[in-house]
Amino acid sequence: MALVGVDLMIGKIVSILENEASLLGGVYDELDELKRELKSMRSCLDDADRKRVLTQGEKTWVEDVRDMCNPVENIIEEFIYHMNKPQKGGKFTKHLYRAIKFPENLLEMHRVASRMQDINKKLKSIPERRQRYLVDPVQVTISNENQRRVQNDSEALLFAKDDHLVGIEDDERLLVKWLTDEYPGRSVISVVGMGGSGKSTLAAKVCKNQIIKQHFECSAWIVVSQSYVIEDILRRMIKEFYGSKNEKVPADLSSMRYKELLRVLVDYLAPKRYIVVLDDVWDRNLWIDINVSLQDEGRRSRAILTTRKEEIALSSFGVKSYVHNIQPLKPSDAWDLFCMKAFSGNSCPEELQHTASELVRKCGGLPLALLALGEWINFNSGLNQELRNNPGLEVVKGILFLSFSDFPYQLKRCFLYCSIFPEDYQMERGKLVRLWIAEGFIEHNKAKKPRLLAEEYFEELVHRSMLQAVTRSHTGRPKTCQMHDLVRELTISTSEAEKFSIVYNGGPYSTSLVYSNNVQSDKINHTPCKESVPIETLSDEAGDLFNLSYLNLKGTKLKELPKSIGRLWNLQTLDIRDTKIEVVPDGIGKLQKLQNLLAYRDNPNVDDFCFISGIKFPSSICKLKSLNVFDCVTAEPNLLKQLRNITQLISFGITNVRKDDGRDLCISLQSMCLLRNLFVMVTDEEEYIEINSPASSPTGLKNLVLVGKLETVPHWFGSLQHLTSLYLHWSKLIEDLLPHIQALANLGELALINAYAGSKLCFLTGFNKLVHLYFRSLSQLDGIIIEKLDLNRVQTELIDSIRSAESVDPHKVQGIPEINHSHQSESGMSYESLSGLDSRTIKDQISSYRYDA
Repeated sequence: MALVGVDLMIGKIVSILENEASLLGGVYDELDELKRELKSMRSCLDDADRKRVLTQGEKTWVEDVRDMCNPVENIIEEFIYHMNKPQKGGKFTKHLYRAIKFPENLLEMHRVASRMQDINKKLKSIPERRQRYLVDPVQVTISNENQRRVQNDSEALLFAKDDHLVGIEDDERLLVKWLTDEYPGRSVISVVGMGGSGKSTLAAKVCKNQIIKQHFECSAWIVVSQSYVIEDILRRMIKEFYGSKNEKVPADLSSMRYKELLRVLVDYLAPKRYIVVLDDVWDRNLWIDINVSLQDEGRRSRAILTTRKEEIALSSFGVKSYVHNIQPLKPSDAWDLFCMKAFSGNSCPEELQHTASELVRKCGGLPLALLALGEWINFNSGLNQELRNNPGLEVVKGILFLSFSDFPYQLKRCFLYCSIFPEDYQMERGKLVRLWIAEGFIEHNKAKKPRLLAEEYFEELVHRSMLQAVTRSHTGRPKTCQMHDLVRELTISTSEAEKFSIVYNGGPYSTSLVYSNNVQSDKINHTPCKESVPIETLSDEAGDLFNLSYLNLKGTKLKELPKSIGRLWNLQTLDIRDTKIEVVPDGIGKLQKLQNLLAYRDNPNVDDFCFISGIKFPSSICKLKSLNVFDCVTAEPNLLKQLRNITQLISFGITNVRKDDGRDLCISLQSMCLLRNLFVMVTDEEEYIEINSPASSPTGLKNLVLVGKLETVPHWFGSLQHLTSLYLHWSKLIEDLLPHIQALANLGELALINAYAGSKLCFLTGFNKLVHLYFRSLSQLDGIIIEKLDLNRVQTELIDSIRSAESVDPHKVQGIPEINHSHQSESGMSYESLSGLDSRTIKDQISSYRYDA
């Protein structure tokens, strides 16, 4: 963690050297040598960051590397600017200027080469100087130290009193219910949450429950942590199981090999109903490694697994499984826990109420933080220090950043960047992804586009419980997230100490500023977290911000962009949504690095036909070969014919389309092979959408929005097997849409807004993944028929309620002729009919079941 800032600088420099090779030809040899040296340093820094605490000498080395990287980045970017400086005028003027400037360019190359040679010498002297004065340090590993603390604290929970536990009664009851159900085979209960959220405490409380003690014949508690040796795990399990029954452990256990250890466990557990807790699991392969040792002969044995990683909790274990996401304590429970620890169960003194309540709020319902805070205050008898300076929370910091130390370096810098947003700020996935790319955090990968790689990083941070998902899509994919207040405080202090970023909250609109390590007037990345800044004009001098890569003007009162916009050679993202801009200048076509162009205006009333409007763009926009997102443009005849040249689009939106534009639009869509999101809106509510060409839609579409009348259901709808969301607005179809889309394997969301003029909709079969169904303004619809309902791996409570005659709302399902439930068992997939109706009854009810629209 201590080296993320330096690592980022090296990464950015290496990226520049690799991506701008054509401009650096005159000084290639010096820069290539520099690149190799920096890559070697980066590998050493990454190893040091993962393995051990830095000695003072190594800290000095890191500072030296950072100090050398600062001028390197400046020199390279100044040289690129000099060699690529945009010039005004026509082609003849530009050629003449280049001819005049040629001697100056040679001089500049010589100057840069000389400076690079000097820097290379100094860089090579850094490791040599370090080696001369290096004293062999005691190898103390941060991760090992924290892991030992986690293991000791975890095992101590089994012997601790429960007088400090609050707010987990409902969680305990749920886990006891799962552990003692009548399912005959094995099952795994995963408890998932961020570090310090009380996963181990809950598991220990359940294991000490008298019902559980009486239900199982033997038990084992195994702390797994970040690294493990499978033979050691097996030995510990044998000791734990034998010890739980006060039986003598095999004498030669320490000398047994893997096969012998397996034999002991299999033989011992065969006749018993057991429970095993696998605490603090980091590797999804753990279950694969120990699965064969935990056999079961239909005796209802159980395993509890605690983890910080959602992907592990959601793994297919090959047995019946449950997932419990542990939630932060409610404010009242958090206050009770704090007072219990800080004031021995007494009330908080009145004079400390305000400060104490603010500190408790910052703990965000995290039990470990509340206990540590309460213990420190109890010891120091005061509340006179800020939370981030509280020495009592060092243990919390160590445990939380076990997760951080497990990150690859690419993920570390993305995570630290999230701390620049204000408290409780909901970070939107798309915006965060664009910012990461603009900051240079996402390395170029030949196999995967930066946008897709960045989205994977976003989801990874959520899965690792370091960011908390606030909203999710119908597919379960996180859309917005927050950083826990305490994690944010600790991350801010780390970022500042390591010179990664500084958060400044000094102005009414610039609530967060990120300064890179080598700030220049044209290199400040300004990231406003409060949008809609009330600016009305943008100076023409904005075009001089040569290194600007991200420009967000969303929600401003801006009426036009300056003509100098074409000089922003490095611009990757331009966001002019919900502004008053109606036409974009022709210079936009010069921004060859532009990847994201967001340019629509929202109407808050989604029931209106024109709930979104586009902006007029010149045809020169079609020269931008790197454009990935273009939402959205107003259709113009010349533009429509040239859109087919933008072949890298992932997301595309277009408004003001006429029926006569259909042919040109279809040809353009056919060339967009990477397209995943498509929005098409016609000129008015009486205009038809004409996109029935045989190859008019890329088969990889995931989200489709069509706004306008449809004469018939497009025949290519049935080929959209990757489609997850379909939104039809003002389609006014006479034909029943459902038979055309019922076989779409991934459709999870369907919205029909004034889209169907018929009286009945019949869900016959299919729609296996449909989760969200929206109907609005279907004035002729008087009934919906549902003939079959398939439930796959849904929550047990829902299945139990359907089985039970006392279910809360039996009328909601009792008329559905066929209800099937499928779930994973030890022998494979199991299927169960929940309808309870014979074929005759089913047939009789098919025509009588209705839902009123």
